[in-house]
Amino acid sequence: MWTSGSKTHLCNWCRKIDLDNVLCTDYYNDHPIRMQATRRMWEDLQSESSCRLCDLVKLLLSEELERKPESPHMKTWLIYEEKVAPHMTYDQGYAALSEFGPPLIRAHRLVVSIEGTDIQCQLQKYGDGPDPHRYYPIAREISPLLNIQLVQRWLALCAKLHGARCESRPLSLEVAKWAWMIDVSSKNVVPAPVIATLQAPKYAALSYVWGPESVPQLKNTRQGGMRSRLMEPGGLSPSRGDVPRTIDDAMILCKRLGIPYLWVDALCIDQDRGTDYGQFEAMDEIYGSAFLTIIAASGSNSWAGLPGLRSESRKSPNHTTVVSGIKVGNTKVPPAKRLYDSVWNTRGWTLQESVLSKRVLVFTEDEVAFDCECQSGWCEGMDLENLSGEVNYMGPTNREYKLDLDATFSVDHHKMGAFRRLLEIYTRRYLSKEDDIIKAFSGILHCLAQRMQTEFFHGVPLTAFSSLLSFEYSPFPYNDTKFNPRRTGFPSWSWAGWHSWIRDFDWPNCSHTTRRVSWKRLTGRSKNGDLCFSAFRTDSESSTLSESDGVKNDDLLIPASQPLEIEAEKMLVFEAESLRLPVEREGREFLYEQDGCQLRRHSYKIEGFELKNAKKWDGSIILDREWRGRQPKELEFVAIADVKGYYDSETYVMTLVLETLTSGLSFRVQCCKFSRKEWIKAKPKSRKVLLC
Repeated sequence: MWTSGSKTHLCNWCRKIDLDNVLCTDYYNDHPIRMQATRRMWEDLQSESSCRLCDLVKLLLSEELERKPESPHMKTWLIYEEKVAPHMTYDQGYAALSEFGPPLIRAHRLVVSIEGTDIQCQLQKYGDGPDPHRYYPIAREISPLLNIQLVQRWLALCAKLHGARCESRPLSLEVAKWAWMIDVSSKNVVPAPVIATLQAPKYAALSYVWGPESVPQLKNTRQGGMRSRLMEPGGLSPSRGDVPRTIDDAMILCKRLGIPYLWVDALCIDQDRGTDYGQFEAMDEIYGSAFLTIIAASGSNSWAGLPGLRSESRKSPNHTTVVSGIKVGNTKVPPAKRLYDSVWNTRGWTLQESVLSKRVLVFTEDEVAFDCECQSGWCEGMDLENLSGEVNYMGPTNREYKLDLDATFSVDHHKMGAFRRLLEIYTRRYLSKEDDIIKAFSGILHCLAQRMQTEFFHGVPLTAFSSLLSFEYSPFPYNDTKFNPRRTGFPSWSWAGWHSWIRDFDWPNCSHTTRRVSWKRLTGRSKNGDLCFSAFRTDSESSTLSESDGVKNDDLLIPASQPLEIEAEKMLVFEAESLRLPVEREGREFLYEQDGCQLRRHSYKIEGFELKNAKKWDGSIILDREWRGRQPKELEFVAIADVKGYYDSETYVMTLVLETLTSGLSFRVQCCKFSRKEWIKAKPKSRKVLLC
């Protein structure tokens, strides 16, 4: 931790800065910007040797230059200016007084940047201790080691302010019967204990990244006698030399917090039952029942550890000085930004671990932050828990997609919002094994199935089945040259069947969608060996896979064949209106930005379907250029639903673009909507579709 020593002098330049006003805290725009952007020569700063503020600025800028050696070092002019930290996504330390949506508090900062570069440092006001009369947040120094008493205070405040809302729900006996846990005192894996009240005891869950296959991991398996060793007292002792540091640190943390047990996926899931979906569906219970979930957002594998639990494990210290009686120091990267930029945040498995948890403790490389079910939180770098009065804090980890397990869901557009938003976030993430696409999301699906009172079929909820087959997928960000490659082993009609970013707004409104077809799925075989397909209820409150739709000739028998046998479990059979329409071969490539990512698409005109109002639809469709080049002039479109427009009263026909093989099996390629009038005018014909 740096200090300015015994220097008390301020240079002529810094003496002109009114720090008391520049580094203030206010409501909205009550406090105007006092210091306009001012230029200063770089050499002037470097030549100053007796000014506390100059020394601090030089130190912070030199650290930034070392961190970004590739930046152009146009060290000629410096820009000094006052800025207001924006309220929203990645900043920390904002609070709202509790009644009737009062104004939010914002912090003013002194920003010094090197002109012509992205190198800058930000200075903020630091506090010297609790102030019972203070109503605004203030920065505080972060110690090299985590203050356990501070974390305990956060947990106590959450319990006091939020009560039952943030309490973890009891782990069911069905899960407790097969679950394993780590006893942090004896350092071994034990069957989940069941206490006298027939509930599992208090435990924490760990959310972390394993790392690539080259990183050694401990796993709960019988192979090589590993399970016997893990169950021995001391089986997870660090002296063994093979216990990943993140797991060892989590055990240390639990013991200091008085949490007797820890759940870790690698050690508490029977790895010999890797194909047992029951284990993965139970993730909503495992994380939802944990007293606390520890998120290891620092590092890229299981050996990175939890910064702050060991000496010298934190790399970025505070730098402070006292100027004119005001304690001034550098701003840290907010924990929400650290979390967003972490490897942990790119992994598919970790989404449900965060979403399903009641309370999370996030370890970043700089500091620790706490967040809970109420999206309220505290962090080491800001003194938030000492504010006077009733205060409603915005959690510094910004889990805006947090799923409320106690919410009541139903079928309309608003009721499907949680699923669609979570799926958009999930499909942008990375999975080491593509076969895990449903497994890594199954805890969320299981939770939603209970709350929405529906079933999921290959990841699609039956209550909005036709609508959610009508997604328009997008290419992956960052100039990925592969456009929506198919994910083998999963149906083409499901989002899980595409290695693609499924965006929320690419789906039609569920409440404005009316299905046109009766969906059938495989239910068995006839005595003659034919495959039997039966209708199931969809797109209604009572949708279920086990009930008949009540239509005539409900069972459809199809003679078995080798191609059919392979795809039958994932197949949908239905009668639908079909059109074959000419589509241009030479499309137009265009790039656009979405959420800071550059996406590439290829658009093709459907001949004869250009509309006058291009704002609704310009008669084009997004297709893979290579796929389009292999197909004939005419493509097939089959109608599955009618959709009312968002902003007009017109009804559209939602269609799927299909590729049909010589075997008669069809595969979804894209979706496309047509004006209902134009669709009827084209005189579509009905046909039976075997959609794989």
